[in-house]
Amino acid sequence: MIGFVSVIDIRRQVPLELTSFYRQKDRSFIDLLNQIRIGENLDLVIAEINQQCTQQYNSQADITLTCTNDRADRINMGELQRLPLREYSFRGTFKGQFSLEHDKLPSPLDLRLKKGAHVMFTKNDEQHRWVNGSMGIVREIDEGSVHVEITGDINGGICDVLPVTWESYKYSYDPVEDNIVANKVGEYIQYPLMLAWAVTIHKSQGKSLDNVLVDLGDGAFASGQVYVALSRCRSIESISLARLIRKTDIKCDPIIKKFYLTLSLMIGETDDALPVSLNADNLNRS
Repeated sequence: MIGFVSVIDIRRQVPLELTSFYRQKDRSFIDLLNQIRIGENLDLVIAEINQQCTQQYNSQADITLTCTNDRADRINMGELQRLPLREYSFRGTFKGQFSLEHDKLPSPLDLRLKKGAHVMFTKNDEQHRWVNGSMGIVREIDEGSVHVEITGDINGGICDVLPVTWESYKYSYDPVEDNIVANKVGEYIQYPLMLAWAVTIHKSQGKSLDNVLVDLGDGAFASGQVYVALSRCRSIESISLARLIRKTDIKCDPIIKKFYLTLSLMIGETDDALPVSLNADNLNRS
């Protein structure tokens, strides 16, 4: 039996690159992001970003993006404690087998909230009032529900948020029907919310944000992490930096670089048309 389908290459490869930016409109910002993405001209690019983003530093940004969960949790707990109001704690419940570890649950096992808390929704709403990743502010908390004012791109308004259920499945093969069968084995029940004065860069993927503070802490550790953080914003004017970006923060996977080289060659470009760092000889030494 073949272990990985990816080892089979029987189809003709067709080069395809998505080149349009819909979040950003400023061409100069787009150019900076592109160079961060492929790790090109980093000295000049980092200097430009550091200069612009520290000039408009805003410690009261709407949201802070961090590299780690620990850093985001510390910021969120600090902001929650600053609110001089009653704190409510909601304990999630399990039924059957739910495979995720407590620190990887879709919503915290112990969800702590106050009026005024900044939150993120962690599951799509069946009534389409919010989606997974929507942002909001807690306005009221009463028995059995949390009232959240939705902010950002989703239509505003205050929504009554109730606990929801996430289901866990195990899959088995049915030889009679010749198909895969999903069997529900467990549930997790909790409010679809998490504190969100700060979130990890990973959790911010796919979102468009305004007035962002990027906190790289002890350093970015994953390929593309800085690019994802900066590209959440519509304009460079909406970004502040908790500290200057360092060259060591920018990590571009050599596989990504080789992909762009291959793509360029497949559409008829030559090494001479590529930036120096994307030359095949340089890539082979990466």
